[in-house]
Amino acid sequence: MGNKEELLTKKERELLQSKIGQILWIARQSRPDVIFDASNLASSLKKANVQTLNEANKIIKNLKSETVTLKFKKLGNGNAIRLLVFSDSSFANLSDRGTQGGHFIVLVGENGLFSPITWQSKRIRRVARSTLAAETLAMADAIDSGIFIASLYTELLYGKADPTQLPITCLMDCHSLWDAIKSTKQVSEKRLRLEISSIRELIQMHQIVSVKWIESKHQLADCLTKKGASCHNLLRALQDGGLGNSCLDE
Repeated sequence: MGNKEELLTKKERELLQSKIGQILWIARQSRPDVIFDASNLASSLKKANVQTLNEANKIIKNLKSETVTLKFKKLGNGNAIRLLVFSDSSFANLSDRGTQGGHFIVLVGENGLFSPITWQSKRIRRVARSTLAAETLAMADAIDSGIFIASLYTELLYGKADPTQLPITCLMDCHSLWDAIKSTKQVSEKRLRLEISSIRELIQMHQIVSVKWIESKHQLADCLTKKGASCHNLLRALQDGGLGNSCLDE
């Protein structure tokens, strides 16, 4: 199996599929830093070759060599707790020119302490024609998850699902999307106008408290959408159980 382009046999592909399933399970439960690579592997299973197998073994080696601890902090005063939704995408970065979107959602309390709630990395099903479209579709997906979590949280706490009772702040590193949401001017892509209008409407309904632009170095969802992106900031945040002021200041 010296040729990296050599396709796997049926038996080898079945074994790889089993390994990818295990990697995905770990990635979704406790290792957000490998979820993009796991998702990328899963999408290439049908045309898996020796290189695909090598990449799977590399991820397994990484999982075994590096320990990641999820910390769930006491968040303090319930009135100060809010939901932060980090969303990101990478336009046309997949092997078939598809686009990957991802989000990382946390409950944050006093002094920036937070508890991780959920994360996701998956291919954006709609065709994105621009970076703005990719970022918008990724954020729309992230907002859906955020509102769902806020509904569950408030139902558990107050006996009634009301996402407006848990403030949601959306964080992005795409300035053009932030401008489009804030501006009254329409974007050129007509289908995209509906998504942006929906986000604006959610803000008006107070289901989203605010949207905020942050620098890419503070975007914790960055490594969920692209190969080779540094997971240092995400892993450090998980290890410390706290966020920097750059994510919290309004």
